[in-house]
Amino acid sequence: MNRIFTLCFFFILATNVFAQDKTNKFVVSTSVQFSKDNPLGAFEQENVNLNARTTITLIPRIAYQFHPNWAAGALYSYSNTSFESTFTIGDPDVIGKIEGDVTHHLGGLFVQRVLVDKAKFQLFTELDGRVGTQRTHYKSDLEEVKRDYFSSGLHLGGRYKFYKGLGAEFRVEHIIGYHSTKQENSSTKGSEWRVLSDPLGNVSIGLSYSF
Repeated sequence: MNRIFTLCFFFILATNVFAQDKTNKFVVSTSVQFSKDNPLGAFEQENVNLNARTTITLIPRIAYQFHPNWAAGALYSYSNTSFESTFTIGDPDVIGKIEGDVTHHLGGLFVQRVLVDKAKFQLFTELDGRVGTQRTHYKSDLEEVKRDYFSSGLHLGGRYKFYKGLGAEFRVEHIIGYHSTKQENSSTKGSEWRVLSDPLGNVSIGLSYSF
């Protein structure tokens, strides 16, 4: 009987809270990031110098603002990095060249804290966690490498509505970032923390729609 009463109490309380909160809404957004810098944990190996790389990242998100200052949601992250590297082996050193690309497919959850909320402008921070796979493919006879991948980061974003619910979104990704990898069929693992690593290279832009 006590459990039924407790459930009914919290149901009535939640119904009352949501009825009073008129700010509840969904936000669908997509951000795109293009840079010449290395994405978080994309390619790391001893005796390898990364000479050139181009990265494009696409992240669609859906969020629910359950409180005037808080929102939560889910995301999918796709990124591709094309790289060119040189490596040294042997004694005396022999210099070789490696070309390829690194692809991430990640799914994740996030929570947003709204810092400023005006009629057309929002400033927010976002904390997320992403999990998925990282594949390194070489333009040579080297075998493709697959890794389990996890990352988490603190991001800063702004959203400006320019027509009804449609708006532009600007972000600085991975102000603080952590990632870990585990190579498939191997005991090889790695992890790294980064703080303010290439803020300009981590800028993304996109569109959002609130309803």
